Amino acid sequence: MASRASFILAQQTPGLLRELLRVSRGLRKRKTVLPWKLEFFTTYSCGSRCKTCLIWTRYEREPEKQAQELSAADFGRVAASVGRHLRWLSFTGGEITDRDDAEELVRNVADASPYARVMSTSSHGLDPEKVERLFGAIAKAYPKRAIMVTLSLDGLGDTYTKIRGVDGHLQVEESMERLQRLSKTYPNLTPSFQATLSPANFDQVSELLARMNSLADGNVVTIANDSKVLTEGRIKNIDARADDRLKDVLQTVAKSLPRAGLSNLFARTYLRLSAKALPSPDAPIPCTAGFSSLTISPYGEILQCDRHDEPLATLQAPDFDIPSAIESAEFKTRLEPWIGCTECFTPCQAYPSMMQAPFQSFWRSLG
Repeated sequence: MASRASFILAQQTPGLLRELLRVSRGLRKRKTVLPWKLEFFTTYSCGSRCKTCLIWTRYEREPEKQAQELSAADFGRVAASVGRHLRWLSFTGGEITDRDDAEELVRNVADASPYARVMSTSSHGLDPEKVERLFGAIAKAYPKRAIMVTLSLDGLGDTYTKIRGVDGHLQVEESMERLQRLSKTYPNLTPSFQATLSPANFDQVSELLARMNSLADGNVVTIANDSKVLTEGRIKNIDARADDRLKDVLQTVAKSLPRAGLSNLFARTYLRLSAKALPSPDAPIPCTAGFSSLTISPYGEILQCDRHDEPLATLQAPDFDIPSAIESAEFKTRLEPWIGCTECFTPCQAYPSMMQAPFQSFWRSLG
């Protein structure tokens, strides 16, 4: 991780600790609280055609629904309703660069969340010019925030094409090269890769990791699972944890990670926890999604996470007020069965959960 980003994260520590303690009190009492992280599904539009994700099929089946996505201003109102508590903003999809108003959207959310010093986003990286333009503008606009951009790279050559459904791994590498150049001008920008492990790329893992680590630091690895937002439950046998080879693959990944850096420490802990949980399908620690983090769909639905696609509530114009929504009896009733869920363990929700229970996570990863 760039030294500038590390400095920004260190500055955030006191405020983040206060939020972690506040959420911990809510968890102990099973009382709903405002989150310190919001994950925004900015759109369900996507140019990839992944075999591990069907989000790209939504607007092929129902093209009229794309017009129902929240405006950039509406996303800003969502963040404003809880802005003083937020410490981490995450933008995902779909593909954020598919939105013509992507920069305005991110700016509106960031401006409404003055204490969120971490802004992370993912991209398929298939359009290097759009990637460079969007994330360069964001890094320039928010020099006192850590801008973390992950590009999806699930394989090389034919393996990439087989998994992602399009020919594009060289475009992703070009996007990374452009972001790396930008990071020299804007040291708050930290680009990395994210690879989703599945049986389709197990045989190429060593080569893939070597390529990723040669081009970027702080790379992220996640495990294919049945995320209902991404798959709608329509992909059979998607959970890679059911494959006996996964434990060895995770050990290979862990050995490939550099030893230095906070992001690599989190990645190593995550991978050790994931490996130690096998062959059980349960997560190694309870998930805190619904408390430390909430996920917002493109239509303003509040989701606990991307694993569960049943809305806990739907935000209403003009205020899009999260505090009112989470105080409702309906929200509490819908969240109750999923408190401490152990169905999956993916970084988007696993990292906040690890931060809520750092000692438990660390010791379990060693035990």
